[in-house]
Amino acid sequence: MDRVAQDTTLDAAVVEEGAELRASAVSLVGFDPGNIISDAVFYDSGSMSAAQIQDFLKRKVPTCQSGYTCLKDFRASTTSRKADAYCTKPYQGASSESAATIIAKVAQACGISPKVLLVMLQKEQGLVTHTWPSSWRYTIAMGMACPDTSACDTRYYGFQNQVYGAARQYQIYAKSSWFDWFPVGKVSQVRYHPNASCGSGPVTIRNKATASLYYYTPYQPNAAALRAGYGTGDACSAYGNRNFYNYFTDWFGATRGPTSGLIRTPNGDIFLLNGASKVHVTRELLSAYEAAFGSWRSVSVDEAARYPTKGTSSRFIRNASTGDISLLQGGQRHRFTTCTQVWQWGGRCGTELALTAGTYTAVKQGATMTNVARRTWSGTTLHLISGSKLHPLYDAAAAAALAGSSKPFAAVMPPSGLSRYTIGEVRFAPGSWVKRTSSARVYLATSDRRLVYLPSWGFADEYGLGRGVDAHVPGATLTGYADKGSLSLFARCGGTTYFAAGGRLRAVTTTAGFAVTTLDTATCRVLDLSGGRVPGRIFVKSATSDRVYVLDGGRLRHVTSVAAVRRLNGGAWPTILTLTAQTVDFLPKGSAVR
Repeated sequence: MDRVAQDTTLDAAVVEEGAELRASAVSLVGFDPGNIISDAVFYDSGSMSAAQIQDFLKRKVPTCQSGYTCLKDFRASTTSRKADAYCTKPYQGASSESAATIIAKVAQACGISPKVLLVMLQKEQGLVTHTWPSSWRYTIAMGMACPDTSACDTRYYGFQNQVYGAARQYQIYAKSSWFDWFPVGKVSQVRYHPNASCGSGPVTIRNKATASLYYYTPYQPNAAALRAGYGTGDACSAYGNRNFYNYFTDWFGATRGPTSGLIRTPNGDIFLLNGASKVHVTRELLSAYEAAFGSWRSVSVDEAARYPTKGTSSRFIRNASTGDISLLQGGQRHRFTTCTQVWQWGGRCGTELALTAGTYTAVKQGATMTNVARRTWSGTTLHLISGSKLHPLYDAAAAAALAGSSKPFAAVMPPSGLSRYTIGEVRFAPGSWVKRTSSARVYLATSDRRLVYLPSWGFADEYGLGRGVDAHVPGATLTGYADKGSLSLFARCGGTTYFAAGGRLRAVTTTAGFAVTTLDTATCRVLDLSGGRVPGRIFVKSATSDRVYVLDGGRLRHVTSVAAVRRLNGGAWPTILTLTAQTVDFLPKGSAVR
């Protein structure tokens, strides 16, 4: 196919539309005109799912200009295609398929990497990053069947036709004996520009994928085009295959398979290959990088010199394509969710090591970072990160409750993080009963460092926290906590006062002369606050007796008759709450109401 116009004019427009890429520091040091992309990468049809493609498109264009349909939002009804010698799997048509789904299904049907198809959509029509694409761009999305010498073939109009047709054509290039003027393994004279006077250069084409790119766009970039990055070279520059390489490496990493291994130069320095450059690995982090990228291999001075040194190893790494930041630890990458979290762990957004997508994803993905840490590799105690302190967590229940996970991931805090913290008081699971081994007194330990004395186990039942000490600890474990009064059946949570009875708390309008215990947020969250509301006086009874009491003046007063109960409640029969017999026996009593 003749790709002159697309190579020399349209691609220049694409550069303007991809401004965020033009502004980046593009390096073409790894560009090889004879091996632009490997067969393994080019034909990797399962390299992205439809969901991953859709997520990629959304990241490239989060917001489309009003009145236009960007690629992330594009939908079309598709037709079924039978399998043949080139697209060996059928394509099942459907109504209103997204662009991501079409790309993924074409990739599977025709055995072409969806990454290749995305790059072609960008280099041909700028569709991946365009925020105001015209309908015509979708009509000839891949420039398929649009020769320079005549009008486009209308049989290939339409987004599905274009993507499917281009993918199938790539397989024709690879499998048909008719295409033989760019033979693999032999030297071909590849022109620099449609203008023959610009000349050509010898290229030993090393694989089918690279040959296919030349059949689609039969020009190699000249020196001016390579120097320009994404920009304009000179009058003899052509950009199609250069831009293919640029977009692919910027978005997805190396075009020739993994280039993220460790190398050792003759003078003993260790580097991480990072796309077209290399990163110096310090002695301090060598074991961490070996766990992530494998053992190093020795290289010659000349081979090492092919990759300029850019950056120094860090525990904090960033995917240059997606912006994801992770902690490199234990041979895995653990993603941070916010820049605040990065800071909590000793890093700072904007200073992490930027890795190409290929290098970054070469590291096995591990668990997402949490606010729970270990201080050393061998340490078994987990710590909650809170403010400027690391709080030891008493047990697994405390870790699960305070981290919001049954088994929270706990990375080892890097030295840069440890220096930011002091060790705080031990934290218990909210609602825990604790006691010193030297005392019989039992307390409710709150997250605001109070020990609230439990006067009766019956109160534990009323709060629904259960009986039994959760933590028997030496006195030193409670350093930082202060004894702060006794637990009342009246508790304040978030500005509302509740009465505890039968394992549930009910909002009340009076405290009847009883003390009120203000509880911390963490404890309030584990309590059942769904008991409704008691609108007036509070009436209770024992679980083992029908005797009714009214709370009054800080005491329980026995109400001796039905009439008296109704009278005290304004003539209506009240809701009578049931307390344990132990609680009723414990509470002070006043005079009877007759």
